[in-house]
Amino acid sequence: MAADTKEELLQAVVEHGTKVHGYEDTPEFRENIIKEFKEGTPPV
Repeated sequence: MAADTKEELLQAVVEHGTKVHGYEDTPEFRENIIKEFKEGTPPV
């Protein structure tokens, strides 16, 4: 996934994780997501 800001990316990943995969939206879940963020341009 890609987004213009970290906040947009976090929201998109949280929504996907909770709606598609059944994860619970917790502070720990969000922290684990943020740890995986990478800077740069996604591969084509």
